[in-house]
Amino acid sequence: FPLRRSGELVGGILATLSLDGVLGSARQTVKFIMIYMTLGSLVFLIFGTILISRTLVQPLEKTIRVMQRVADGDLHQKVEPTGENEVGRLARTFNTMAEKLKGHERALNEHVKSLQKMNLELKETQQEVIQSEKLASVGLLAAGVAHEIGNPLGAVLGYITMLEQGVADPQEQEDYLRRMEKELLRIDGIVRDLREYSRPSPRK
Repeated sequence: FPLRRSGELVGGILATLSLDGVLGSARQTVKFIMIYMTLGSLVFLIFGTILISRTLVQPLEKTIRVMQRVADGDLHQKVEPTGENEVGRLARTFNTMAEKLKGHERALNEHVKSLQKMNLELKETQQEVIQSEKLASVGLLAAGVAHEIGNPLGAVLGYITMLEQGVADPQEQEDYLRRMEKELLRIDGIVRDLREYSRPSPRK
């Protein structure tokens, strides 16, 4: 600072101030602020990660596991809503979809049972129609069958008449008996074929 007397410069004062302490204090303050910000960021990151994991990651993982079970066919699985956020709304929407799928599954099972019942009734009706056609065809063939039986039966009656009239030759008697047996077996075969044809087919 200049010193003057009556307007004339007679001397001066020189004052100096050291800033080393101020700069050191400022460096310490900046260092403290950086450490505080770093720790604060680390704490925020840790708690943010935990919060995101609890509110978002874990509920989503549970939802994905339940969705996988539902996709495998277990429609009775449900996702527990975790709140009113997006994940909670997703869980409620998924549960609604699963309930609708269960309703569709029940309707489909009932429809399948109805179709199976109709198929069984159709098979029974078809067997009845086949049986009726067989009986009708038996009635139409009755005249022909009677003719087929009548021929060997007439032959047997003829052989019986000849034997009643008396046949002295034993070989001739044996020949008549063989012929009678042949004709009777023919009649028996015709009757068996007719009975087999008119028998109801076993149901499957």
